[in-house]
Amino acid sequence: MALFSPFVELLGIATRQMEQGRAELALEVREQYLNSGGSVHGGVLATLADSAVAAAAFSTLKGIERMALTTELNLSYYRSTGSGTLVCKAEVIHQSQSLIGVEAQVHCEDKLLLAARAAFQVVPRRKALSRPDS
Repeated sequence: MALFSPFVELLGIATRQMEQGRAELALEVREQYLNSGGSVHGGVLATLADSAVAAAAFSTLKGIERMALTTELNLSYYRSTGSGTLVCKAEVIHQSQSLIGVEAQVHCEDKLLLAARAAFQVVPRRKALSRPDS
């Protein structure tokens, strides 16, 4: 299973794993992702974490009738980097019929850059996006 989002694909985020309440996403640092100080922009790290927690949450939903909407996303930044591969691992820590809780960490070369915690409300799906090539 892979996460489909036009925005995620635009950034080049790769899905390494997405199953049974776990997800691992990766992103190669590009010059376009750097801020004026030469570090990866905080919004890039936030997007990677947000995408990973969503992937973990979505991996627990059966079928396409339901989806998970982000109701809360908390981020703690610990360190920066200007190169390498960013890897975010996320895991569901709570799930009920209407709520999913997920935690994640972004690392680069085994150094913790960011920790995230998210909550999702499970709702009926309105419309699924289809891939342009399908």
